[in-house]
Amino acid sequence: MNALGLEYAEDCQKIERICGSDIILVPTAQENQVLGLALYLKSLPIIDRPRVVLNFHVDNMSTETERANAARKAFSLLHEINNGRVIVTAPIAELAESLALVSGPVKPRVYPLPQNYDLDTVGTTSGTTSIHPTVAVLGRPLKRKGTCWVADLISHAHRKFSDAHFLVQSGVTNPNLLGLAFKPRIHVKIGGLSPQDYAATLNSADILLLPYVPEDYKSRTSGIFADCAAFGKIAVVPKDTWMAKNIQNGNAAGVIFDPDSPIGAHDALSEALTSRDELLDLAKPRSLYWRQHQSASAYINRLVADLNTSNRSGLNVLKALDAAQKRPAPSNQSLA
Repeated sequence: MNALGLEYAEDCQKIERICGSDIILVPTAQENQVLGLALYLKSLPIIDRPRVVLNFHVDNMSTETERANAARKAFSLLHEINNGRVIVTAPIAELAESLALVSGPVKPRVYPLPQNYDLDTVGTTSGTTSIHPTVAVLGRPLKRKGTCWVADLISHAHRKFSDAHFLVQSGVTNPNLLGLAFKPRIHVKIGGLSPQDYAATLNSADILLLPYVPEDYKSRTSGIFADCAAFGKIAVVPKDTWMAKNIQNGNAAGVIFDPDSPIGAHDALSEALTSRDELLDLAKPRSLYWRQHQSASAYINRLVADLNTSNRSGLNVLKALDAAQKRPAPSNQSLA
């Protein structure tokens, strides 16, 4: 982490627009960035050190002894160098509690997801209904995302629904997913997707299949699920997850399955395809929740409100926050 932290500090020094800002916002922070920012700020005169806002990325959270200790040291150093002017955020309470174990003197706050939904303006229109029922699998093919089940689930639905089409994002070394490309009506997208391709694929789909491992997603958010809900699409997810909770609370539309049942996911995907039109009618109005309450704009509004409450109004949040709003979230659009 030390080497990555030094590299990040050097990168900060190369970005001239950071100088003179009142806030540095990192919407997907990692431990090495915490250390890098501390080292960068240390190189600045005390009067020129901006406030730091870190939204800790869930995929980078670890309580392993070595990484946890390194994170504690980095947070303590950042807190000390910046005279306590550090805000750390997390999108759900469970993650904030876990993060508190390594954030030392900085108490994490629960904030909205800083998710960007402007992808629907990239050459396509969100909420369109395809001629054929279309299922998509997007994101990095990882064990915790249930990738090992995807080929079986897609093949089963492919046999059962002759009019259905399927879009599957795959890594170049995944033989199970690549094998789907030889079947008609299944299009396999290999490698990472550009923002334009990601938006087009999301818009082309009616249903997103997210067979994630519940143990990993009870306290883990999903940017792809947020995009799915914000675009008015249907999600197929396992029970006892953050995604399922949002469907149960009426924030999104979808079908929830029992991952312990051998046919649970098959039946859930079949139900989603059979009830596509009814579920889309539910999904489209629910998309407003994500744009209004779980978005980059909502995150910034909460941040500005907190700063004003602490009598620190008039800060030049503009450049850093505008950039965060307009920058597409990389973790949703590529396999990298």
